Amino acid sequence: MSKILILGAGPSGLIIANYLKQRDYDFKIVSSGNHGFIPEDMNGIKFSLGQRTLFDNEELYGFLCSTVGDPILQMQNLNEKIGVLYKGKEYNYPIQNNLEKFRLFEQMKILFSYYCRNRKLSISKIYANWVRGNYGNWLADNIILPHTNKTLKEDLFTIYSSYYGKKVVKLSRKKKFVREFIYPQEIMECLFNNIKEHFIEKHIGMIHLDNRFIVDEDETLNGNEWKYDVLINTIALPKFLELIHTTSKEYTDMLSVAKDTLRWNNMLIVALLVPTDFISTHRSIVYFPERDYLFSKVYFQRLNGYTVITCEVSYRENDKRVKNKAFLNKIYEIVESDLKKSGLIINNDFISYFRKSHLIQPSYIICDKDYECNNIFIQHYLQHHGIYNVGRFAEWKPNLRVEDSVIRARKLVEKGIFEYDTD
Repeated sequence: MSKILILGAGPSGLIIANYLKQRDYDFKIVSSGNHGFIPEDMNGIKFSLGQRTLFDNEELYGFLCSTVGDPILQMQNLNEKIGVLYKGKEYNYPIQNNLEKFRLFEQMKILFSYYCRNRKLSISKIYANWVRGNYGNWLADNIILPHTNKTLKEDLFTIYSSYYGKKVVKLSRKKKFVREFIYPQEIMECLFNNIKEHFIEKHIGMIHLDNRFIVDEDETLNGNEWKYDVLINTIALPKFLELIHTTSKEYTDMLSVAKDTLRWNNMLIVALLVPTDFISTHRSIVYFPERDYLFSKVYFQRLNGYTVITCEVSYRENDKRVKNKAFLNKIYEIVESDLKKSGLIINNDFISYFRKSHLIQPSYIICDKDYECNNIFIQHYLQHHGIYNVGRFAEWKPNLRVEDSVIRARKLVEKGIFEYDTD
């Protein structure tokens, strides 16, 4: 039985597993799902459904070079391939780092608005006012991502502004390169193959905090459990907390209250297959800050004369309609219509060859007034019982990216939490 257990074999789980293997730690990694991206096939054209892996972190790059190596680890610079479609025109994203793409008069308007902003609003807890106080009226009215005035609905006015500041790149003439893995699925497969002798494919039924062991959902408590000293969780925190069991009623009640405050939106990924000749943009990723369409972000994967268009559609946590086939077909039609309205598909008479979709639950973390204190309590409570969360959704922090997994792994090793008495 392993004393170090990793739950989840997505990017975060595979990264920390490889990190521990490089340092000769003994561990097991348990998962019941697909590791990495979801392989799909449309009429013989293979592609992957999943969020793109974008990063600019040298520590992650160095770790992957030592783990995966060439030629699998190939990247492309996306500075000119990530765009923002605003008022029918495409701009480079993030717009703040590409000011030279604007005429001098436009640059002066942006800078004047920034330097003449009302700084008194920068401490406001109303998101709309906070944006104006930190970035000026021009950016607040136009290109601030992920939200603009059109998404500042009533529910956003309860969100603490400090949780969203890191999502916006400050004004700078210095370009920051954005990179992407060209072969994300192959990288995930390589990371998995490195640690597959440690892998256990099981559905976890329960995690017992008091005695630090987990049980398979198909087994009773008859000795078929795994004991652990340290449990590394990489699955989404709401799902993970459903597995927790403790005999302490006081902490059970406190954990239940904290758990109920976690809120999120889900994501429906919709993929359409179209001829590449019908695509009017050279971009790989396009954002839609005006939110005039059903989707907020679109990916283009060009393959042998065809392009797989992958759209991200957000929906509420409790919206069950997306599992209805008729409703899903309606979403397909709206997505295709919106793509034509946006001008990204130039043939208005064309109907996509194939359509597929995939649900990601949870997806967008909602940070309301109860978010911070309850998340801190949950994280500390779990760490007290030898459980450490790794990854954006496990740590329940909206600003983390994939590079945090290797940074978190290094910090945990430096703290010595994996050291235990083998006698």
